[in-house]
Formats: sequence, C-alpha cells, structure tokens
Amino acid sequence: RHTRYISVTGVQTCALPICAAVAEIEGILAAMPGRDERERPIGEGKGGDITVAIDEATESAIIRRLQGQDVKIVSEEVGIVGEGRWTVVIDPIDGSQNCERGIPYFCMSLAVADGDTMDDVQFGFVYDFGSREEWVAVKGQGATLDGRPILDLPKPQLQFLSIEATKGTLVLEHLPALAPITDRVRIMGAQALTYCHLAAGRTDGVVCLKASRPVDIAAAQLIVRERGCTIMLADGGVFGEHPLDLKARSRVVAAGTPEIAAQLAAAINA
Repeated sequence: RHTRYISVTGVQTCALPICAAVAEIEGILAAMPGRDERERPIGEGKGGDITVAIDEATESAIIRRLQGQDVKIVSEEVGIVGEGRWTVVIDPIDGSQNCERGIPYFCMSLAVADGDTMDDVQFGFVYDFGSREEWVAVKGQGATLDGRPILDLPKPQLQFLSIEATKGTLVLEHLPALAPITDRVRIMGAQALTYCHLAAGRTDGVVCLKASRPVDIAAAQLIVRERGCTIMLADGGVFGEHPLDLKARSRVVAAGTPEIAAQLAAAINA
C-alpha cells in the first residue's frame, strides 16, 4: 500500500523506491525490538545529536535506495552528500526517543526539492511506523492520507494545541503564556507527525519550543501548506526561504489560519 515510486514533475531520474525503504526499515525495527539495541550510541551525527544504532541502520537503508539517483542528500546523520539535480531531505526516524523506548509515535520523513529552500520542496512523504499511516503531498496537487483526500481541517479556535521539542524547562517557561489561549494540550514527541495531524484537523495548532532543523520539517511542511494551513518561523524570517540544510535557525509554529499562527508566535515570544 505504500507509495511505490515518486516521479516529481515527470523526471524519471528522481524515481525513489519508497515502498522498499519503508519495508526495510520495518524489518530493522523488528530485528532491534529492545531499547538497549536501538539506543546503543554509535557516534555524533552531522546534525549535532548523538547517533544511535537505530538511526544509523535506518538512514543507511534509505541512502542505499538513493544510490545511482541524480540527487543531493541532506540527512541528519551523514550530513550533505552529493550534487545531484534533486535535493532529497531525509529524517529516517523522527521521534527517535519514542522509537528507542518503544512508544509507537515516530516516523520516516522524506522531501524532494528542485532547489535549496522550503519553497522548492515538490514532494513530501511521512510514514508513521506506529499507525502505519502514509501522508503524501505534491506541490500544487494537495495532500493525501493513505492515498485518499484528507477530510478534516483544524478548528477555527485552539481547542487542541500540540507542543514539540519538549524539554521540561521549556514547557515550564512557555506554558503560562500558551495555556490561556487553548483548551487542551498534547505533547507527543515527533514533529513531522504532529504537523501531519494538524493538516488533518487532529490538532488545531503546533508550537515547537526550540529551533527546528529543516530535516525535521521539510516533508511535513508541504503537507501542511497543501492543506491551506499556515506554518511560520516564530523567530522571524520568511518560511519559504528557509534553507534545506542541517542548521537549526528558528522555532516553528503552525495553525489553520495565519492569525492563529501569529498568536502562537507572539505567545512564545512574550
């Protein structure tokens, strides 16, 4: 049922075997069922975090599938590799700490761009390894969930607010400003999935309390934008000009409307 291949704007040299990559990662997860296996440290990734065994294994599985393609790879562990026509931005396991501990809320995130900014992303793919839901967006053609149109949108008020990048101290610092503008709070632990849930109206707003790296949001942001929702940089700058690299530059907020997104940005900047 997974998307077998993608061919962005008809360029066959960018046909990526998504189905095979997802299946291989599911096999890796099954072969490393325990926390001790998954969180065994390997080294430090190019994104600055400690690379653990599950990160290395899943990233290697995807990169093998890209060999011979006309692509430049941007990935959390290996950094930026190659100089191809297309930029492929990968987070093999978003929500890696959930994955390590066996919490079924983590995903693979993959974006394909014909340039080096968020506005250049043409295809976004997010696969939830817990629910096995498949989220896909093609620029200018909308977004789907499991191959079908997404039915719901966020409510016009903040009934559910999702918070990501949730160090306890950051929640303590910002919740006094956020609590008065929402009814319920959800803290899940995988940015890409949480933005997808916004796009389907499962939550009404998203706040990331620390600066996000493009690998975390490149695919999901297209799903959000193709649904007509708003995603913006809380610390200033034009979202669409955000580079597709490994540098964390700004906190990110998202909502069903520009007004609610701006309200969230103002709250965390108060």
